[in-house]
Amino acid sequence: MAAFISFVNFYMQANLKKIRQAAQEIVECQRILANTGHTVITELLRFSDDFFEWDPHPNDNVMDYNTGAQYYYHAHPKSKRGFKEHGHFHTFMKNEKPVDSETLPLTHIVAISMNAYGIPQGLFTVNHWVTDGIWEDAPTVESFLGNFLIDHAQPSWVVNRWINSMLRLYEPEIINLLKERDHIINTHIPKKKNIDILALFTDWATDRKNHLIL
Repeated sequence: MAAFISFVNFYMQANLKKIRQAAQEIVECQRILANTGHTVITELLRFSDDFFEWDPHPNDNVMDYNTGAQYYYHAHPKSKRGFKEHGHFHTFMKNEKPVDSETLPLTHIVAISMNAYGIPQGLFTVNHWVTDGIWEDAPTVESFLGNFLIDHAQPSWVVNRWINSMLRLYEPEIINLLKERDHIINTHIPKKKNIDILALFTDWATDRKNHLIL
């Protein structure tokens, strides 16, 4: 029992250290950008030719071909934005090997909602039709989450580090959101053999599955 308690304490301390480091990194990234009047949004948009609603920014997305991690930022029309947001980051992982192939499908992890001041204000999951790709259940996406890493400096070193740290800091909350997402999906599945999963995943009336305000 003593050994078990010792292990639990070690595990908790390790997690607390990881969370604290992630929080410090987020604050530091935002501080560095603020020194020149930028936010993570304005910094990333510097690398796009123009800003159009619905379009991903940067234009070619941000991809790490070694880890399979990927993200982009975009905004919906004002009439379709929720929670007073400016836009949001979508994060993904390639779920097959080798991850350096551009043709491999992506699995959506979580979206980070941003306000007009460049501050994160929420996390949310989405229905399958929103980003397409491969739908995976919560335990599978959780296994991807710990491997998410943009480990290069293109197009912006500071934004990449910020994204990495956001997924580290809020990992427990993201896992809970994914579990809630699966619960919502399961409650909409009729209790019969011939289920129209495709109709459920392509239901345009249900885009965001659940939302956590930060």
